[in-house]
Amino acid sequence: MITDAHVHCLSGALNVLVRALDLAGIDRAVVLAWPGEGEAVAEEAERDGAGRLRVAFAPDLRLAGTARWDAELGRIERLTPSLAGLKIYKDLGFGITNLEGKRISLLSPELEPLWAIADGTGLPVILHCGDPADFWRRRPRLRAQQLMRHPEWQYARQPDVKPRSLMYRERAELVRRHPRVRFVGAHFGGFPDTPEALDDYLRLGPVDTSAALEEVLTFDRRAIGEVIAKHHGRIMWGSDVPVGPPPGRDTAAIKISAKFLADSLSMITQAGTVPAPTPLECPWTVAGLGLTGSARAEILHQTAARIFWRD
Repeated sequence: MITDAHVHCLSGALNVLVRALDLAGIDRAVVLAWPGEGEAVAEEAERDGAGRLRVAFAPDLRLAGTARWDAELGRIERLTPSLAGLKIYKDLGFGITNLEGKRISLLSPELEPLWAIADGTGLPVILHCGDPADFWRRRPRLRAQQLMRHPEWQYARQPDVKPRSLMYRERAELVRRHPRVRFVGAHFGGFPDTPEALDDYLRLGPVDTSAALEEVLTFDRRAIGEVIAKHHGRIMWGSDVPVGPPPGRDTAAIKISAKFLADSLSMITQAGTVPAPTPLECPWTVAGLGLTGSARAEILHQTAARIFWRD
């Protein structure tokens, strides 16, 4: 069995995702919905996913602390039996403004009812904290081409963006305050920039590899191997494949998504040189992990099955 613990798909496009999973030889996937899409995607997954898809609901955090927040929390409680978990996107770590103009961040008291729901229901919380360190560097190392395509991610030039280290301190404090909530660190826990940082993030709880594995594999391989050997029961493979807007029966879209999935998967399963699944933004190659045995089984399926399917 192979489970992708981190995919994105718009409502109306889950049939394309399922066919791409088939083409890439992947059995199940966790769909991280966008705010406002969670209920529709969850209903579609129950109807058309044949038990292969589970959906993480992303609350609209602009409602936190407003009169509409209770309704959003009530929606989560109503949908809980059909959800894999909750998804918190990175804008919360950067500090967003609610509809009344108040700043909301990871540690805001307005979010305590949300963490209480996760605690009481057992829903895991997939948390995107921070971004690659290159986005704060004046001279990026690996991701210069990505920043050329997305200049809005050049945070070193934006004085209103928090320091990266502060984001991670707030994340660690959130985990400390809520020890019974299972926080899952998206992107290897927050795009670690050293093996030591990866080890630190894994000590906080489970992570998925999405969009960060291609960078982690450029670190010292002996050190990375030691970290993975120590923590492989907390690591889940996630591709971060985006599917949408709804292309119906578009064969090209299915093939493009399947190739993305296969390229991401090869970084786990192959031992030779493999490309990143987004070569236009991450134009480097790495030596794949070539995992075997229990580490492979846990990273490719068992940990995600335990957390998101309760298997």
